[in-house]
Amino acid sequence: MPKRITMKDIAQELGVSVTTISKAINNHPDISPARRRQIQSLLAERNYIPNYMAKNLRSARTKFISLIVSDNTNPYFAKVIKGVETVLSRNGYYTLIFNNNEDPEKEFTLIRELLSINIAGVLICPAGGSDKGISLLRENNIPYVLITRYIERDCDNYVLADDEKAGYLGTKHLIEKHGEHVAFFNHLPGISTTRDRLLGYQRALKEHGIPFREEYVLSNICNQEDGCNAARTMYGLMGGKHFSILCYSDFVATGAALYLQENGLAIPKDVAVMGIDGVEMFSYFYPGLSSIHLPKFELGAKSAEVLVDIINRRAQEEEEYPELPADPLEDVHIIFEPTLQESGTT
Repeated sequence: MPKRITMKDIAQELGVSVTTISKAINNHPDISPARRRQIQSLLAERNYIPNYMAKNLRSARTKFISLIVSDNTNPYFAKVIKGVETVLSRNGYYTLIFNNNEDPEKEFTLIRELLSINIAGVLICPAGGSDKGISLLRENNIPYVLITRYIERDCDNYVLADDEKAGYLGTKHLIEKHGEHVAFFNHLPGISTTRDRLLGYQRALKEHGIPFREEYVLSNICNQEDGCNAARTMYGLMGGKHFSILCYSDFVATGAALYLQENGLAIPKDVAVMGIDGVEMFSYFYPGLSSIHLPKFELGAKSAEVLVDIINRRAQEEEEYPELPADPLEDVHIIFEPTLQESGTT
């Protein structure tokens, strides 16, 4: 059986790019009438048959976009989800929300299932800092945007907050109000937010001439129960010193504060507590939780806007050049500024 003629064959014969052939087929204005006639004449002579199957496979996407977060019981994600849903709904998409529970294997399995329904795109907070699920999205040419964290600083599309600055602002505030003994309850190692907030913590210590003490940093502190247990550990370590605690999240901070209150310690007189996130519901926590505010709704909304724009640009390219694989688009990196919100716990 004779080999089917492809655009690549025609391009090689004429000494031009495949893009030029595709533009001629689609009557793109970039191609001169003379060149278009030359190409179309050769296409007819070689009995070229356009292969629209590739376009159809790429275009047969649903109107569903998946949002994968670590744990949607964390109130931080409520506003993020609201921002995502607001933008996606306005653009005619439906949101499928899943938790990865910081488990890369669970995330990988979930993404594999989403591929089977031709998901239009994915917004993802990558589990445990792993790129396993992201690699699967790349391999299958699924548009995606990383939300709240990144894998590598210079790669992928991502929308997040300046976590290094968040750690810095919180630590600086606690040092200046409550002295040099500042503990830091941090999240899982390997996650960009964990690394960056620790860098901010260390920068603030250095600026104030305070040595970094590894024993003042507790890792793998993820929820309220962890925050409570970490506060118990740190209180024993401090041996009666007046100290303060910067927590990776408001969720953790409320757990730490509850332990202190239940054990008769005055906040902030005995121990000051600060979170990072600025979750509105915790501002009513007695005596009012100080926190580094992150623009959660805006972060979710912007992530969705970026993803919809990527989907639309890819669709336009597929319409113009149906036989060409989608060209990689320039990565989008958007970083929101955090702000200090002081309240009763500091």
